[in-house]
Amino acid sequence: ILFLFLFLMTLDDCNILNFVNEKFSINLESTSYYYRLDGIDKNNKVICEIKTRSCNKDKYEDTMVGQDKIEFAKENYADYKFLLIFQFDDGIYYYEYSDKDNHRQSLGGRSDRGRPEFKQYCFISKDLLKII
Repeated sequence: ILFLFLFLMTLDDCNILNFVNEKFSINLESTSYYYRLDGIDKNNKVICEIKTRSCNKDKYEDTMVGQDKIEFAKENYADYKFLLIFQFDDGIYYYEYSDKDNHRQSLGGRSDRGRPEFKQYCFISKDLLKII
């Protein structure tokens, strides 16, 4: 069952990558399941992380991404554009990451998947998200 779940999640990410590629005229390719980011386009110097949310974009004031992913991108792809892609129930949105936006950082997480999952997160204001 876990394998089927992972396969379906990867399939969804691939569909989102194809959608983003078409809209932005880029060529993000899926990374391996265990890589820290979901997509990379070395020619256009673009990386991305895809997050799926089971709510509408406006339900909360912000949405979160693991601070470890932000740090990984900044340390390893400093000269790349970093797109955060969010699939909400009401659409697919993106945000091009920038430190200039002064994001709130805090401990956050969830405990609805059978175990607590808490770590440092970067909170992105819903007002910075743009529909694709």
